[in-house]
Amino acid sequence: MLELLCPKRERIARLRDEKPRALAIMRDGPDRQTLQTIFRDAGWELEAADSMPAALVRRRTPFPMILLERELQDCDWRKGVSVLAALPQQPWVILLSGRCDKNLWDDLIRYGGSDILRVPFVHDSVIHAISSGWSFWRHLQQLRRATARRA
Repeated sequence: MLELLCPKRERIARLRDEKPRALAIMRDGPDRQTLQTIFRDAGWELEAADSMPAALVRRRTPFPMILLERELQDCDWRKGVSVLAALPQQPWVILLSGRCDKNLWDDLIRYGGSDILRVPFVHDSVIHAISSGWSFWRHLQQLRRATARRA
């Protein structure tokens, strides 16, 4: 009955039921396997690409969140973050890095990134970063749709 009175509540409930989906652009190895295990155990979806070119081929499938390894061989991470952040779906871009300091954060934000996740992965940190990123991304999408309708 409530859905008849408040159709927006039904949409919000549906969004809450959606599960995080991400693309990890990183080399194959133990870190990627750990990340895949954490996603699988959480019931989330994770696809992987070994390089930026391989990831960009998949852009026909929009990913709300993209995780980019800082040390990729074929791509400077700054260029990668700016290219990914400019995709039409405006993904939440998370940089995967062994270090995390103020300079890295400043650069990440300047190039359009959203978060840093430390490698090697700690289960709770991954859960927190992905849950928070998913929530922020969904909220931003709702705001963008509402703004577009008003325009």
